[in-house]
Amino acid sequence: MQEVEQKPVYITGNHSKIKGNNYSVFVVALEKFTIPDKKYLAVQITEKNGGRHFLLRVNNKAIMKSKVLPDLK
Repeated sequence: MQEVEQKPVYITGNHSKIKGNNYSVFVVALEKFTIPDKKYLAVQITEKNGGRHFLLRVNNKAIMKSKVLPDLK
């Protein structure tokens, strides 16, 4: 397995703390990159000092359908 960490360029929304029985929406922007057909982007969210983990796998086809955001710099 080969992993390449992508650092977020921009994050918006409440991403640091989510209260119990609640939800939060946040957006994370990454630099432009390519993913080969047989690979995927893995987004992992873990609970601090807890046992719950969330893993989202996004393939290249879904990324190609995404919209480009305006310049955020």
